[in-house]
Amino acid sequence: MAIAGRWIAPASTQAIAATQHVSVVDPPAVSPLGRCTSSNAFACSCTHPACMAALPGTRELDAYLRRRWSFLRAGGTYCCRQNSATTSVPKLSVHSLGRAIDLMVPMDRGDADNTLGDQVANWLVENAEYVGVQRVVWDRSYWNGERGFGPLGSNSLPHTDHIHVELSVDGAARRTTFFTSGASAGTGCTPRCDGTRAVLADCSAVECAATGATCVAAPVRCGPPPPPEPGTATRVPNAPRPTLRVLTDPLRVHLLTPSRRFDTRTPAESARLVRGGATGPLAAGEVANLRDWSGAGLAAGARAVWMNLTALSTAPGFVTAWSEGDPRPETSSLNYGQDDVRANAAVIPLGRGSGVSLSTLNEAHLVGDVFADFAPTGAALTLVPPTRIYDTRSASIALRGNEIREIDARAPAGATGVLGTITAVPRDALGFLRVFACGTTPPTSSVVNYSASGAASNAFVSPLGGGRLCVVSLADTDVVVDVSGYLSPTGALAYRAVAPQRLLDTRGTATPYTGRLAARQVIELPLQSLPGAPANVGAATLNVVALGASEPGFLSVFPCGGAVPPTSSLNFTADVVRSTLVNAGLGGGAVCVFSSARAHLVVDLQGLWVPTGAGPTTPAPPTPDPGDDGDDMPVGTDAGVALDAGVALDAAAARDVVVADAPAAQRDVATDDAAVTVAGDAAAASEDLGGEVVDEQGCTCRAGASPAATRRGAPWLAALVALGALRRRRDRVRCGDA
Repeated sequence: MAIAGRWIAPASTQAIAATQHVSVVDPPAVSPLGRCTSSNAFACSCTHPACMAALPGTRELDAYLRRRWSFLRAGGTYCCRQNSATTSVPKLSVHSLGRAIDLMVPMDRGDADNTLGDQVANWLVENAEYVGVQRVVWDRSYWNGERGFGPLGSNSLPHTDHIHVELSVDGAARRTTFFTSGASAGTGCTPRCDGTRAVLADCSAVECAATGATCVAAPVRCGPPPPPEPGTATRVPNAPRPTLRVLTDPLRVHLLTPSRRFDTRTPAESARLVRGGATGPLAAGEVANLRDWSGAGLAAGARAVWMNLTALSTAPGFVTAWSEGDPRPETSSLNYGQDDVRANAAVIPLGRGSGVSLSTLNEAHLVGDVFADFAPTGAALTLVPPTRIYDTRSASIALRGNEIREIDARAPAGATGVLGTITAVPRDALGFLRVFACGTTPPTSSVVNYSASGAASNAFVSPLGGGRLCVVSLADTDVVVDVSGYLSPTGALAYRAVAPQRLLDTRGTATPYTGRLAARQVIELPLQSLPGAPANVGAATLNVVALGASEPGFLSVFPCGGAVPPTSSLNFTADVVRSTLVNAGLGGGAVCVFSSARAHLVVDLQGLWVPTGAGPTTPAPPTPDPGDDGDDMPVGTDAGVALDAGVALDAAAARDVVVADAPAAQRDVATDDAAVTVAGDAAAASEDLGGEVVDEQGCTCRAGASPAATRRGAPWLAALVALGALRRRRDRVRCGDA
């Protein structure tokens, strides 16, 4: 069984080893700070201030390796002794620093049993960065994290009966991915792609790029690299066209005093959901129904509600909302990341028993607040070109914590309410924004939850007070407000709810466009021509999702036929899923979407706006902003992208939007592991997964934050620094900003 000669790793291991770099931190010399009382280098007879017991990572790796390879026997960890190699200046052994392990390997005819020991040594080298291994010594050879492979010198022991393993400083402190992912517990890992590296179920990791392969996600393995990605999202000829199912007659908007309808973090408010007596977070795939509208003030004959949904999650996923009694649609209403707090508005039709149904992909707490209903009486909508009405960044007048800021809504005469998008650009704090009519008491319900890591946006609907809109924030933040329409008794458009329908998913091929949008690409989605669409559609209510982005950026959704507006509908960051509700006018029967950065796009239809007979139904195209340095682009001319007015739409709706792999779970949360004390506002107020703000109900909730060490802080901070350095233009949305 023994193989003649020293340990020589196979070519595949050597190729992977060439990609590994681990900083080697060696122990100090014995003197002058210490001394050893025995000349035997293996005697634990030394004293030195650097000596310390085996560190946590050392102990865990020792236990893991002996569980994984049952033939290994413990050879020891800590011993305050000299290095066994003869050197001109005696040094301590790494065992003295609590960062070394000896693993005894069975012998074969007086020599190393290579068939056993080699597999362990090769695994340690291949996973050196992942685990935090700075040196492996076995069978007359060594691997060094800074110098690579080599034969042991004559002044060293041959190590034919045991493998010597040294951990890096980070590995011994449990700061590497092997420990923070839970792999060291020996319970197995979720297979995933970590960039070009494949993490397997046994928690081993293989660098696919070392052999010219790439990580393939289903199932996770190293496979051939994918074909080159097209430069733009390309039109799919003869893509399936969905048939719309309109659920209601034309309805008007009835603005409500915002109120909380349920909150799974508290037993009382969790009980408002009908779910077989269960309380607490929704389990993966569980369906909960909301039928209790007592105290909400819904108008007689209400057929749909505008709700703000907030998820507090420990794993990436999405929420789907639909009318109770109908089949669950293949759409999403809210997307969230790992250890995330994310809010999104949704217009949900009322079904059986005036109920709405909710379900989550993965376990998550849910909070729901109602802001408006849609009934036979109320206000109608008059669209305007997407318009920026407020931006604190342009005048350096950031909104201070708990300050109420009045904003001129630029409302036409007779307007009672406003629809738009509000964005928080935080200043290193976590919190939420509330929007309300000036002159009234601020509601306990929020519209946007933000973290310290980047811009957060959401759609809002609000009454006006004297033509003014008021905003208050928990913490200091910049605020950007874009308006898309106004509500009044004489408005032009009424709302018709439809069964939620997926219109676009660029990840597939049975869809109007396939492939990621190029930076600054515009695509067109016809709506009026869809089977089942009512006549004279003036606007659409859409849930728009960006994912798989190459860099921070934003989306703008607007009527086709005009210039890209100097506003944003959604802000996103690289490799993170973000969604938002959009109320967009149609131009030529279609809506257009512009992306500032390369990203996949998913669009789900929630409802349509049709004429009331009280005014014009088609908004004028946006007017180019003369102060925008000429960056407004006629549709179809950006980057040479030709638009096809008759593009068919997708009926398959096969995949919901969720980040399935670890790199996509980039954190938008605080970087400590403090318990969350949740304020009693609508969207889980201080759901910052790190701060503490006492709420009205005194409710304290932990949302599963992980230690800061798991979050790859350097790339995250670097992204934020790069984001803040982007050149800002007046009244123009920037990548990753508002």
